[in-house]
Amino acid sequence: MKQRILIVDDHRDIRKAIGLRLRNENYGTSFALTVGDAIDAASTENPDLVILDLGLPDGDGFDVLSSLSEHEATAQIPVIVISAREPAGYEKHIVDTQTQGFFLKPINVNAFLESIRWVLGDAYKEAA
Repeated sequence: MKQRILIVDDHRDIRKAIGLRLRNENYGTSFALTVGDAIDAASTENPDLVILDLGLPDGDGFDVLSSLSEHEATAQIPVIVISAREPAGYEKHIVDTQTQGFFLKPINVNAFLESIRWVLGDAYKEAA
C-alpha cells in the first residue's frame, strides 16, 4: 500500500509541483488549502505525513500543528514544515511540536525527498 502524504499549501503551483514529485516517488497524495481543510483532511484521511506551509489564508500552520497535537487520532502524524518565512523567532514552537523538518522555499528537492524518506522509513529508496 502506498504511503499517503497530505500537502497543505495555498499556492496551486507549489501543491502541483510537490504532488507530482511525490507521485513520481510512488507516494499517494492529497491536498488542503486552508487550516480548516488541513485539520479535516488529517482527521479523515489519517495520512502518513503532512507537508505543511506556515502561511495559509485562514490562519497559519501553527494553528494546524496545535490542532493535530491536541487530538489523539492525529497527534502522531509527523509533519514537515515548508515556508517562505525565515524560521528565526519560532524555532522553539517548531521543535515543541511533531515537526520532523523545516524547509525554506524555494525547496532543495533532493534534501526534501531525503527527509520525507527518512520520516516515512523509506531511507532505502534511491534518490530519483
